[in-house]
Order: sequence, then C-alpha cells, then structure tokens
Amino acid sequence: MKNSSQYTSPSLLPPGVRNKKHSNRHEMNRHLRRLLILILVLIIAAVALAAYASYFPVYFTLPVPIWPLRNSSINYEVSLLPNALTGQTTLGMDQAYLSAYAHSVNAEFSHQLKIRRATNLAWRYRIDAKIEVHTNDDSHQLLLDQTTNLIPETTGTSAGPELNVGNTAVIQFSDYEPLIKKLSDQIGQHANFTLTLLMPVTVRADLPEGPFEFEDILSLAIPLNQPSFTITESLPLNSFRPQWHQVGFRLVFARLALPIYPIIAGIAVLLMILLLLITRSRPKTKKNQLARQLKRKLHLAKGQLILIEDQAWEPERCVAVADFKSMVRTAKKLKYPIFCYIDQTSASLTAHFYLPYGENNYCYSFNSRSGRPALREDAPETALPSSAEPVSAEERIPFLPETDDSPDTVLAHLKDVGGHDPSLR
Repeated sequence: MKNSSQYTSPSLLPPGVRNKKHSNRHEMNRHLRRLLILILVLIIAAVALAAYASYFPVYFTLPVPIWPLRNSSINYEVSLLPNALTGQTTLGMDQAYLSAYAHSVNAEFSHQLKIRRATNLAWRYRIDAKIEVHTNDDSHQLLLDQTTNLIPETTGTSAGPELNVGNTAVIQFSDYEPLIKKLSDQIGQHANFTLTLLMPVTVRADLPEGPFEFEDILSLAIPLNQPSFTITESLPLNSFRPQWHQVGFRLVFARLALPIYPIIAGIAVLLMILLLLITRSRPKTKKNQLARQLKRKLHLAKGQLILIEDQAWEPERCVAVADFKSMVRTAKKLKYPIFCYIDQTSASLTAHFYLPYGENNYCYSFNSRSGRPALREDAPETALPSSAEPVSAEERIPFLPETDDSPDTVLAHLKDVGGHDPSLR
C-alpha cells in the first residue's frame, strides 16, 4: 500500500521543499508566460487548419448585409364621365369618387432601386389586374379571386448600381361590369368587388459576394361596386435598410510541401514543452497578499471606519481581539466607530484597529502575524508573554497597589507590631 504522503498537494509542502523542487526553473512573469503558451497553442491550431485546408476544401457561409435604396411611387387620376354636376373631367389623387361619374383610372407606376457595390442589374416586371370578392360581413373572408395580365413581362439590364423602371396602366370601369354581374350570379349573394393593380419588380444584382435577387411589389386597390370609393396605394418601404444575404465562401491556402506542416507544428510543440519545463510563474509576493487581505477588512468595516494618521494607543496597552468580524459586528450594534491606523513606516504592512468602549481599548493588529498584536521594533521582548495562551485583562492593565508602602507607613507599621512583621523577614 502506498503512503498517503505521496499524494500530498505541492501547495501543502513546506516552503523549503517547494523552493528546492523548483530551484532549477527560471521565474517568469505569470502574464507573459501565459501569453507565450497561448500564442504557441494558436500557432499549432493554425498550422493544423492550414494543412487541412490546403488538401481538403473548407466551405462555410456567412451573412453579408446588402444595402438597397428604394424609391417607388404611383401617380394616378380618375377620369369622369360628362355630367351636369361638375364641369371637371379628371380628379386627382387621394379624393373620394362617385362610381356613377367615374369613367376610368389612369395609373403610372415608377420604381427606382440603388444597390451599393452592384456592377450589373438585370430586371423584369409586369402589371396584373386582380379581382377579389369578399363578403359584406367580413372584408377579410375571400370568396374568390381572378387575375388577368394587363402589361406583359418586360425585361432589361442596367450597368451600374442603379435602375429606374416604370409603366402606365388604364382601367375602364365599364370593362369590368359584365364580369361583376357574372360573378355575382355565380355567388348568389351580394359581395364586395375590389380591383387591385399589381406591379411585381424582380431585380438580380451582381455583387462581389455573388448574385442576389430583390423582389418588390407596387399595388393600387380600387373598389368596383360601391356608390363611392377611395383608392389605396401600397408601396415598398422607402428606407435605407439592410437585407442579409447568405454568401458561401471557400477557405483557400497556398499549398506547401506536406512535411513543412508537421515540422512547424513540432517546433511549436517543442517550444511549449520547454517553456513549461524550464520556467515557472513568479509567485505572488506576500506583500500583495497582505494588501488584498487588508483591503477586504477595510471593506468589511465600511460605514464604521475612521482612518487616523497617528497611532493613538500602543497595542500592548489594549485588550487584544482575536476575531475581526466579531469586532465589526459589535461596533455596528453599539454604533461605535472603529479607528484605523495604517503604519507606513513599518517594514511589513501593518494596520491597527481600535474600538474604545468604557475604560478599555479593544485592538486588532493586522500584519504577517494577523490576529496578534503587532509590536514595534523598539518594544521590549517581555511586552508579551511567550506562551500562546491568551493574556487576561488583569495581566495587561497595570494596577496601583492598594496599600501605600512609603517609608513612613512602614515604620509606623513596625512600631505597632513591635517589629515582628513576618513579611520583612
């Protein structure tokens, strides 16, 4: 059975054993050492990736933003039948129209698109007329729809990042009256008919990342069988907003001779092993550890702490406190301040905490022997007992004798007892 001491952690070994064990290793800044190890690991990973990508293709896709700028418009006017009510022959946009006097609608569609970094644009569009039939009770319930083409598909190309396409469509209401009557007879109930002019525009842009297609739709909705109606237009969002395009990429490296990759990786591995074997991180100094511990204690006493510049009491004249947390808790309950003096002249970091209460001063001294009073270098060796047992308050605080031992008193005492005082023998 193996001795359990063989499994002892190195951090639990005595300092002399640890220093002897690592005496042949050079100390190095811990951050620099970790950085060098990380660089060597990244070099090994990069060499392995380059070797794989040189002989086997690596494909991946990334989203690339494309910034199209749209500017669409629909201009229309309503032609009127001759009537005695008004002498006007046309009415402009965004008005209310009477079906009895409306003759036709003249609509002009225009669509402009600008794409950054596009070298060539190929486009196509058409204009369709779509009739939708809805019930009177629910305008969203579609009974049937029928689409006819007004302007055939038109195609073209444009060099550069910008294009501008458009066309005109004319709708005469009398052309749709027979169709409305036929569909009404088939449905067998009164319904609402809406004629929608649609202009879908599809643009194929040649970009450095590859081809990409944009599709926009311009629409104009016209009610047909209503006594009066208004026309509603719908346009693409005219804003400079990105569209994300998934672009495929291939990782390509210049192919080198096959033995070069393991040689470079082997050198990096060897350097990392040497770095791990011949160097070690510089241990944290005890001074820094004490500074962190003192900072935690100052934070613990926050709200009760008063820093002073002079040492108000000698630690030897105080009642020593063994637990700093209990000292802070007691000060908070009593609502008493804790005075703190940090000795900047001492060789080691030293701080004294004082809590005056009643006739006593309770002290906690913090240094390398935290928990015991810190003595000054010029203090006598007998200032504290050598034993580890706690010293009572009676032994720490000097008391005056209860009897006056002056010469006159002693002589009077001897005279009264006839010179037979056993204490003087």
